[in-house]
Amino acid sequence: MDALTTWIIIIVIALAALVILALMSRKGRAKLEERRHNRAETLRDEAAEKELSVREREAKSMEDRAHAEQAEVEAERLRRQATDGSANLREEREEIAEQRRRADEMDPRVDADRGAAEPSANEAGRGMTEPKRDEAGRGMTEPRTDEAGRGMTEPKRDDAGHRHTDPRERPI
Repeated sequence: MDALTTWIIIIVIALAALVILALMSRKGRAKLEERRHNRAETLRDEAAEKELSVREREAKSMEDRAHAEQAEVEAERLRRQATDGSANLREEREEIAEQRRRADEMDPRVDADRGAAEPSANEAGRGMTEPKRDEAGRGMTEPRTDEAGRGMTEPKRDDAGHRHTDPRERPI
């Protein structure tokens, strides 16, 4: 073979190698682009999922805000209702106290200056009196005493509230 043929073979082999390298490079670039495209699609899908999640949380937040506002409105309505009810109750208590004052004024057994009951005629010998009342006309309790003025204790009560003076009488 002569030198020219050798050079032609070398050039053909070099060109073939360059073509093969170009094809491999193009194929590698195509694979790289395909991977990048797939990754981009994955990122888009993830972004769409996150966006959906954010929108759901936003809707939940708006719903919670609406419930909170509704609760505030309901609380305000209940506050006003309670205030009106308290005023009505106050008026009723004042009417009850006035009615008790009128009854005390009519009752000859009540000392008008002290507001305490005087002993009644049939109870005068035993030292018992009408119940005492406070300024609002409510009954005031006093400790129980016997005829000699000694303190008396209340009988014991079971869990159901029944009175028992002797523990042996307690129901089983």
